[in-house]
Amino acid sequence: MARFTKNSKGLYRTGVVIGYDEAGRIKRKWLSARTIAELERKIAEVKAALESGRNLLDADVRFGEYAQMWLDTYKANRGLNTQQMYAHILKHFAAIDVMKVRDIRPTHLQALINSDSDRARTCEQMRMTLRQIFKQAIADDIIQKNPALSLEIPRRVGKEKRALTDAEKAAIKTAALTVRERAFISVLQGCGVRPGELYALTWEDIDFKKCRIRINKAIVFENNNKPTLSFPKTNKSIRFIEAPQFVIKALHDYRGTTIVPILFGGRSGEYKGMTGYLKEWNRIKRKIEDSLGHETDLTMYCFRHGYASSLYYAGVSLKEAQRLMGHNSYKMIMDVYAHLDAQKEDTLKKLNAIDF
Repeated sequence: MARFTKNSKGLYRTGVVIGYDEAGRIKRKWLSARTIAELERKIAEVKAALESGRNLLDADVRFGEYAQMWLDTYKANRGLNTQQMYAHILKHFAAIDVMKVRDIRPTHLQALINSDSDRARTCEQMRMTLRQIFKQAIADDIIQKNPALSLEIPRRVGKEKRALTDAEKAAIKTAALTVRERAFISVLQGCGVRPGELYALTWEDIDFKKCRIRINKAIVFENNNKPTLSFPKTNKSIRFIEAPQFVIKALHDYRGTTIVPILFGGRSGEYKGMTGYLKEWNRIKRKIEDSLGHETDLTMYCFRHGYASSLYYAGVSLKEAQRLMGHNSYKMIMDVYAHLDAQKEDTLKKLNAIDF
C-alpha cells in the first residue's frame, strides 16, 4: 500500500522500473488506476511484458515511432491491402511525427485533416486511423483522453454504385469476346466475385459436376503492381458459389483452350501484375462499348453490384446473399435490397389510396 500514491484526481499511481538509460539512470513506466486492484493488475502486465522481452514505451514516445509500432503490432495479421492502406495514411501525419504523443491536441489533428480537405475519403481514413492509434495510447497509459474523437471531416459525396444496364447486358451477349474473355465476364456477372478473387482462380476451384466455384484466395498487389497470393478479404469470403449454367458453359468452352492451372493468368501460367489485368479488362470493356455503340463508365464492380441486384429479384434471402457475396455482415446486402425495395415502392399511389 505504501508504494502507491493518490493524486488530486483520485487515481492511485506508481512507477515500475523497466530498465536504465545510457547514463545508468533508472527508467520507470508510470501507471495509474482508480482502484488498487486495477493498478496491481497493470503492474503484473508490465512485469510479464518485461519478462517476455517486450520493449515498453514511456510517456515521452514520439508519435511517428508509436504509430509505426501500432501498425506493426495491431495490423500485422490484416490483409496486405489493408496494411498498405494504413501505411499510406501514416504518411499524411508526417507533420506531427516528432511530437510527443502526450503533447498532441485536437487542434493539431484537425489541421492535418484540413490540409487534405479536398480528398474526403482520405480524410475519413485519417480520422479512423488516428482514433485507433490514440485509443491504443490510452490503453498503454501514455494519455488519458483521445484527441481524435471530435475531428470534423469534409462531407463526401460518393459516386452511386450501379448495376449493369439492360443495354449493357445485351451488348455483352453480342460483343466479339474471345472464349477467355467470355469466361472472365461470365464469372463476374454470374457469381459476383471481387476482382482479386477472380484473378486468383485455378481450375481446381471449378467443380463442373456440382456447378460451383470455390473462393479461398485472392490476389493483392504490392507496390501497386506485383501480384501476391493472399487470403480473401474476410473470413466469410471463403465460400462456395453456385454457378449458373451460362457460367459453367463459358468455363467449359474456355477449359479446352488452355493447359495452365490459373484461369486468367499470363501465358506461362503465372499470376499477372495489376497492369496486365487492367489491360485485359480494358480490352473487354472496349469490345462491350463497340457492341453498345458508345463509351460507358462500366467497371468490374458494376458486375458485383448487379449480382446482388439479381439475388434480390430472384428472392434470395439476406443471409444467403451475404454468404454468396462473402460479406462479414448484412449491412451492404441490406443497403442494396433496401434501395431496390424503394424503387419498387409506388409511394404516391399508396398515399392516394389512403382515406385520410
